[in-house]
Parts: sequence; C-alpha cells; structure tokens
Amino acid sequence: MRQIELRLALVLYGGVSLAVYMHGVTRELLNLQRASKALEEARAKGVPLDGAGAELRGSTASYYHILRTLHPDLDLRVVIDAISGASAGGINGIMLARAIAHDLPLDSHRSLWLEKADVTQLCGKPRGVTRLAKRVLAPIIGRILGLVLEQDPDNPEARRKLHWFMSSRWFEPPFSGARFARWMLEACNAMDLEDRGDTLIPLGQKLELFVTLTDYFGVKRTVPLSAHSSTHEIEHRRLLKFLARNDGIDGIKSQLGADCAPSHVFAARATASFPGAFPPASVEEMDRVVKSLNADWSHRDQFVEQELMGPLENGAPRLFIDGSVVMNKPFQPVIESISERAASREVVRRLLYVDPTPGDTGEPEEHDYAAPGFFRSILAALAHIPRNEPIGDDLKEIDEMNRNIRRLKDVIAAAKPHVDREVDVILQLPGEGTTPAEALGWARAEATRMAKEHAGFSYAGYEQLRLNRLSHRLAKLIKRLGGHDGVGEATHHLERAILRHLTMEGDASGMVGGDEPAVSIVHLDIDYRVRRLRSVIRKLNLIFGSEQLDAACVQRMGVLKERLYELITYQQYRWSRAFYGTETGEACEALHLLLSEPSKLDRALRLLQERMGLADLDLLIDEVVSDADEELAVSLSSHPIKRAYIGFAFYDAVTLPIQHTSDHSELGEVTVSRISPKDAVALNEHGSVLKGAQLQSFGAFFNRSWREHDYLWGRLNAAERLVALLRGVDRDGGGVSVLDAHLELLFESILEEETPHLTANADLISGIYASMARAAKHREGASQSPETAEL
Repeated sequence: MRQIELRLALVLYGGVSLAVYMHGVTRELLNLQRASKALEEARAKGVPLDGAGAELRGSTASYYHILRTLHPDLDLRVVIDAISGASAGGINGIMLARAIAHDLPLDSHRSLWLEKADVTQLCGKPRGVTRLAKRVLAPIIGRILGLVLEQDPDNPEARRKLHWFMSSRWFEPPFSGARFARWMLEACNAMDLEDRGDTLIPLGQKLELFVTLTDYFGVKRTVPLSAHSSTHEIEHRRLLKFLARNDGIDGIKSQLGADCAPSHVFAARATASFPGAFPPASVEEMDRVVKSLNADWSHRDQFVEQELMGPLENGAPRLFIDGSVVMNKPFQPVIESISERAASREVVRRLLYVDPTPGDTGEPEEHDYAAPGFFRSILAALAHIPRNEPIGDDLKEIDEMNRNIRRLKDVIAAAKPHVDREVDVILQLPGEGTTPAEALGWARAEATRMAKEHAGFSYAGYEQLRLNRLSHRLAKLIKRLGGHDGVGEATHHLERAILRHLTMEGDASGMVGGDEPAVSIVHLDIDYRVRRLRSVIRKLNLIFGSEQLDAACVQRMGVLKERLYELITYQQYRWSRAFYGTETGEACEALHLLLSEPSKLDRALRLLQERMGLADLDLLIDEVVSDADEELAVSLSSHPIKRAYIGFAFYDAVTLPIQHTSDHSELGEVTVSRISPKDAVALNEHGSVLKGAQLQSFGAFFNRSWREHDYLWGRLNAAERLVALLRGVDRDGGGVSVLDAHLELLFESILEEETPHLTANADLISGIYASMARAAKHREGASQSPETAEL
C-alpha cells in the first residue's frame, strides 16, 4: 500500500476578536490529526479498522471514517509539524501546539472564548465620580467611534455593550491583561489534567511553535559593517520558539507540557496585547497571576533570561505589546522550519494559513480614494496598514524553495546513471571482510575513496564545505556543553580554531600516522551519517510508491524504516548536552582558554570524538543494512537498499554543495492553501461572513451570539477546507466545493457536538441544517439527467 504523509505547516494571522473563529479552526485541525493517529495505530496493530475507531467522538470519528474510505488504496497520515502565530493567531497556535504535543482536549478554551471573551468580563467596572459623566457622554463618544471606525453595530446587545464600554476607564487600556492571563492559565491547567503521557507527534518527528512579540523597549544590537567598524540598532521583533520532539529514546521531550504552561500563557498574553486595548505584558504581571492560582513556574528564570532577554539595563521590567505590530502574518518562521524537514515516507507538503478576513481588492471604482482625515490616518498608520502587510515576498520565497527542490531532483536524476555504474564496479570487486556486514563496510569505504578519486579537483570544495559545516556544529556543541550559549560572538572564533585542528584524513581507527588518533572528520561528522540514512529511507519510500510488494516485504521494510529512524535519533542525540558526562563538560567550560591555548581545544575535541563513538555505530549500521538487504533479497533481487547505502558517497559529493542545509530536505514541493470564510462555499457559494469582523474586528467581544456564530463557522470552514486537502492529496484527487457525502457526515457531527453549547441564537444551528438541506437538494438535482429532471 502506498504511504503518503500530508504535512501541514500552519500560519495563523492576528485578528482581535476573530480569535474565536480561529479557535473553531484549530479544533478541526486537532481532530484531524487525532483521527490520523488513531488510524495509524490501528493499522500498526493489524486490528479491524471498523472497530478501531469506535471510541472516537464528534468530528474526530468522521475524520477517521474519511481517512479510511477516501483513498482505500492509500496509507495516508496527517501531521501538523510547524505552527506560527501572531496576536489572536498566536494564542490559538499556542493552545493547538500544546494539544498536539500531549494529546490534550481544547474544550476548556471553548468555554473561555464563548463565556469570558466579552467586554463586560474583560473590562473593569467604571470607577470614580466621573463615571456618571462618562455615561452621559458615552452615546456621543460611541457615535464618534462609529464614524471613525466606519461602522455602527445594528444589534441591541452590541450597541448596549459599546455604550457600556465607553463609560469604562478612558485614556488607559480598558481590558485587564491579568484577568485574561488568569483565564488562559486556568484553561491550560484544565487541559493538563487530561495528560495521559501520550502525544500526537509521530515517532522521530518534532513540532515547532513560533510566536511573535513586540518588545516595546527593544534590544540593542551591534551590526558589523567591516573589519574595523560597526553600527547599532534597536530590535523590537521577538520570536519565541517552543519545541516538542518524539525521539523514541526517552519518549516525548517537550517545551509544551504542563511545566511550561505559565511561559505559554505569557507568550499568548504578550502576543495578543493589542495596543490601547490591553496594557503591555510584563513578567511581573505574570508572576502575580501564577501566585494567585498557587501555580508553579518552574522554568521562569530560564525563560526570562533566554527568551525574553531579561530585564532592562536599569533593572526595570521589559514590556511587550502585540506581536502583529512587527509581524502580523508570520510566514517566515515556518518557511525556514520546513526547509530542513526530512521525510519518513512520501510527503505532500502544504503551508496552510488561516485568514479570517481575506482581502478583496475589488474593482477600482469600488474604492474610496478620498484623502483620509486626522483619525483615519492615525488608525491606518497604527493598525490597518501594519496588519495588512502583503504576503507576496513570503510566497516568492516558497516558490524559490520549490525551484531549488526541482534543481536538486534534476541533479540527482542526472547523476544516477553514473552512480549506478560506480556501485556496480564496487559490488563486482572481491572486497574484504568475512561477514556480509564487514563486506558492506568495506564497500562503503571504497565508495568514499572512489568518489574522491573520480571527482577530481571539485572534491576539494566538497571536503571544505563539510569541514566548515562540521566546525560550526562543533563550535555550537562546545558552547552548549560549557554553558556559553548566550555568547553569540564566540561561535565564529571557535569555528576558525576548530578548523585548524580538523582533518579529512583517517581510517577506521582514526589514525593518520603515528600512535595518536587524529581529530578527524571521519569520527565527528554526525550529519554526514544522518544524510546517508535519510538517503536509504528515501529509497525505501520510492520502493513503496513504485513497486508491487507482498505483505511480508512491506512489513520488513516498515521495520527497517523504524530501525533506521532510531539510529538517526541515536546519532543526533550526540548534538545534545545530555549525551555527555562531567569530564567533557568541564573540558569545554573555559572558553577563553579554548580560544587561546590550542592544547585545551585539542583535548576537548578528542574527548568529543571518543565519546561519540561513531566508528562502533558505523559497524552497527552496516550490520542493520546488511541484514535487511538479505531479508529483502527474495522480493527485491536488485538489492536497492544496499546500493543506496553504498552510493550515498557519490550523491553527497554532488548534492551537498547546492543545498542550503546540512540535511536533505523532504525533496517535495510546497503548496500554499488557505482557510478563510471566503474559501468554504459548500453551503454558500459566496462563503460566510464573520460577525466579529465588525468594529475593526472587535465585534465578537460585544455579543455572545456573534461569538457562537464565528466559532461554529470556524469549525465548518476548516472542515470543508481540510476535506479538500485530503481529497487533493493523491495525484488524481480533486478539491471539494459541494456538500458531498463525506462533508455532510462531517458537518452533522460538528453540529451534533456543538448543539448543547451554542444557545445564544436558536436559529444558528437550525439555519445551518437548512443550508445543508438546500445544498443536498441542489446536489441531487445536478446529478439527475435532463430527462429525469423534467419528470
């Protein structure tokens, strides 16, 4: 059965009260990945697929059915592996990432958005003797506000709350940041009560979360201009990163768990600190919130120093405002993240962004080109224009990345006949070794020798590139082991010093002459070995997709892939601090001595080389690949696994110089898709309109029925777009723009699940059922022939 992994990288925009809509979207994304994980586990256990999903509920059960029946001959897995968010999107991205990393529900956040995200809860009550005067003036101010915002809500509840809002505190932020943070922390704590030690992250993969903040005071940075001059700048953009990895050794290693919940809430509170509406976020405010709940912020000091850059130079607190001020559409972090992802199976990559208010330029005559007045100019400069930054440059970068992938594929295809001939020669040589594993090890070394010999002078550039990349990796590792992560300028100096110690020479024992082992790339280049195993896995993926295999062969290949991923994890673990002991750490502590005394650096490198033990690991991998090749020889008589393993030395010399990263990427192109009210047309050909888009996207804070409307349509819009993605994942698949059977099942499960919770507008659920009935009737009419339709 052909295996495909649909990988989703998410970008969630800012949108103030449209956070309610995005919460609905993220619930569907979570349910889809949960259903995918359940189906994958059922297939791995070999149990009947019908009964395996019986415990699933709501739209999760519907997605399970869709994944199982939409492509019967396809083993499809859905993975969300990168999330980036700003402002309202940042909040929802954080909570979705927590839910995926630890398989947690989002129910507590539904209550937060529907019940508490209201101005009467967010605002403090009017205080002081001026409150009566404010109430008298509130209708006037409210009318002025409506004119400035070009909107006047045609709803009694919204009007009443707008006037109430205008009688609250003036000339200071009306919304309570501490109250909002407390609600979010309570919701996170409710999530964490459901933690059973599980994760939705596939084995060997990771989930990265990026959240944008605006550092009000900024950080002073020195920018070198030349060898003898520099300039200074203030950097206000701050990008927080949280990581969770399912590495297969110690289970899930996560910065998204309960122990980091206050850090998550601080990031959510800060990224959504809309200027003027919320006061700036500060660590001191978060400390008070944590204390009020008797919670524990165990990683506080590390988070403050490493992520928030500590307090200001004078000891004053660092303040943060809305992340949308500096980056409202945070594509760049996920673009950089997915460019370095490796594939465990054939990958279909989608960059999926959520835009609650997609722009519509319209015809020129529809625009009001009158010169803006005083208030509108200020509003445009502070909010409208920054929040509508174009995404064209980001999409161009994705297009360039796709072109690079196509170039790399072309290079590999062009080199393949030559590599095949070289591997044929090696396999025909008598070789060395008494066991198949030893013979494979000899062939691997012979391929490296022949690649160097036949590549000529170009091989020198390849070797230098490997040395440079390895010296950079080792410099960062030494800094990490010595506790010098924050000393950024030391990396370059360490790199240059390490280069003077490294050599490309060495045999299996690391000797280059004499009795002293050399500090050699042969025994330090972990990334080279990882790339080699990735190349074997890619070969396995190609075999899965292109050949008819019996069940026993498929099972053996699956076991081999799992084993290779374990070996990759063991190798990559050597880049972590936890792999090394006290002696190695102490050898890396005195950074100034490592830079000034070559003997100190030489000792540190020799300790690393000894502790890594890559020569023994090479022998183990030779044995794993050799055994697998023998087991698969009956079904795969051409020995493709062994040939890929031996041939890697030739391919790497050709492809590494044109790659942007030290690891092979997925080698699959990235397609951009969108979830928005305009894109979901199964129930309405013109899409849906969000109630919260009123009052410059603050509207949902003034009316519960509006929040319920936007939340439900967020789920329905996401469901429709996700079914379209699943349908189009196969080469012969297509999108969905009508209410087909799969989508009807999904919509019904969402409505059934939400009916007890959405009570503010009795017509909301019934209206959608009516729309579904009309869409179904239209579908049936369209499917009839003209003759049948006349009857």
